[in-house]
Amino acid sequence: MKHKLSNGSRGGCTHYGLEEIKLSEAAMEQAVVTPILEFIPEELHPKVIKRMEDVTREYYRSIGLGEAYAQM
Repeated sequence: MKHKLSNGSRGGCTHYGLEEIKLSEAAMEQAVVTPILEFIPEELHPKVIKRMEDVTREYYRSIGLGEAYAQM
């Protein structure tokens, strides 16, 4: 996905740096999702998480990065 976003140009970022960005984004997403799930009954968590994944997939598809997202 990063390749498609940057057309192969890492803009001075190393592979390690890009992986750090990816890990940071995942940590931020987890930090936001965890407190939200506290307000949703536990039996609905899988349904909510699935819906969030669907919305994320649709977002990337809408900006032309659906294939790249599917490869992640």
